[in-house]
Amino acid sequence: MKRAVPQTGLGASIYRAAAWGLLMTVGIGCAAVRSSGGSASPGASGKGSSESNTRSPVKMEYHSAYQQGLSYFEQGQLENAQRVFESLVRSNADRVELHNALGVLFKRRGMLDNAIAEYTTAISLSESPSAPPSGRVASPELYNNLAIAYREHGDFKKAEETYRRAITLDPKFATAYYNLGVLYDLYLNQPSDAMRNYREYEKLAGQNQTVDVWIADLEQRVTHRTGNAAGQP
Repeated sequence: MKRAVPQTGLGASIYRAAAWGLLMTVGIGCAAVRSSGGSASPGASGKGSSESNTRSPVKMEYHSAYQQGLSYFEQGQLENAQRVFESLVRSNADRVELHNALGVLFKRRGMLDNAIAEYTTAISLSESPSAPPSGRVASPELYNNLAIAYREHGDFKKAEETYRRAITLDPKFATAYYNLGVLYDLYLNQPSDAMRNYREYEKLAGQNQTVDVWIADLEQRVTHRTGNAAGQP
């Protein structure tokens, strides 16, 4: 049965005010292709990207331009969105949300090397000693985005390590457990590890009938494998 990677929609604000609060999670469905997507939206970025309530004219101009880029992205005008984000990043190279936005955009366009580079830059900026104290640890969403790009690039071990980093940062980040389960299930052929992560996902996100079916299927695979190992039919 196909595994559908949880999708995330555009945030209500361009700035990340909370770890997961700006992301809209779409439910899991068998109809979706199991290896599809899963990245956070361009609007979700590292912890250090919050703005104060009072914005200078320069900040307002940036805000307006960034919103325009997001609008283009939502409308599927990816070349226009890329043009806006790349123009902004030339004079705002330290903005985590811009590099994350470009990462999401490049991934959508299938430019995985570029996406990985942008996500990596966003994480480095988030964890830089010069970042604001509240932003010295990259958000688990950024690591989740990077891991998805690694997976789609075929770097499964790097994807595994990066999902685990997301979980280390936030042990209650349900989506990372789900995505790690998919990785073990479909790419690394580690059914026991897949079951464990799917169960952890359900513990955090609530029981899901479709995931229950996957777990039952994996249990049969593990039992069959164990039986064969013991010389049973």
